[in-house]
Amino acid sequence: MLWLSFLLLTLVVAGVAFFPLLRRNQNTQSAVKQQDLNKAFYYDRLQELQQDNEQGLLDDPQQSQSELQQRLLNDIPQQQSAVAADSLKNGKIWFSSVTLALAAIALLAYFSVGSWHSESMLEQAHAELPHLQQRLAEEREQPLTTDELHRFIIALRADLQKNPDADQNWWLLGQIAMAAGNGQLALDSYKRATALQADNNEYKLSYARVLMFSQDENDKLRGELLLREVIKQDHNNVQALSLLAFSAFEKEDYKMALMSWEMMLRQLPPDDERVPLIQRSMTHAIEELKLQQETEATEKKE
Repeated sequence: MLWLSFLLLTLVVAGVAFFPLLRRNQNTQSAVKQQDLNKAFYYDRLQELQQDNEQGLLDDPQQSQSELQQRLLNDIPQQQSAVAADSLKNGKIWFSSVTLALAAIALLAYFSVGSWHSESMLEQAHAELPHLQQRLAEEREQPLTTDELHRFIIALRADLQKNPDADQNWWLLGQIAMAAGNGQLALDSYKRATALQADNNEYKLSYARVLMFSQDENDKLRGELLLREVIKQDHNNVQALSLLAFSAFEKEDYKMALMSWEMMLRQLPPDDERVPLIQRSMTHAIEELKLQQETEATEKKE
């Protein structure tokens, strides 16, 4: 909407600037039409004089023709050239004035909403980053507000423009984006952090978690591959096992899901609050596996 407003303003000002020139053109066209009428009258009257002369009605044909020419010259406005010159001069002055006014408006708009203002806002946001990081440390006692989350995102992006290889801040940007509900930004941020530190399992897990909940099957496959890479490096990684079990159950690969949950139970203490949930999930998976096997057996008999 902003660029459309500037376009309309430019058209209006340009129209005002060129109006005197257009008016001058109209006056010039009117003068040309008047001259054409005068010439037509002259030739028509000249023809009449020739006819009168042939009939012997004129005493002095040369004198009559000279008077007719003089009358034609008198019909041409004497001030026409002067008026045209004044109109052109005024048009130039008017056009120059409005052009300068338009330039002033453009500069004002630039300093108000242009890149200069944007850069100033980014600098202010970047200066707020230490305060927001301190607030993040206190989040358990006082969660970040929606406004603080958005300011945090702007501050991190401003910092990453200056330090594009700061993998920790890319990962943190993904975390804040997830909390703010910006899934695409989280995905892009985790991807960048993982690319900068390919051996960091925490980055891989965060990236894989977003990929696993994507609607794109290719994303889910990429997420599963990342989880397998994490488990290959850390066989006891509970988070990776949990995500892998969820993925296997969703694909009706109940054997893989049960195996992942069993490995998780070995790593968790008996009083861990996640144990009952895992046990219920395993019970559900066992029931689904039995139904699956019975269906397969029935299909083979048929």
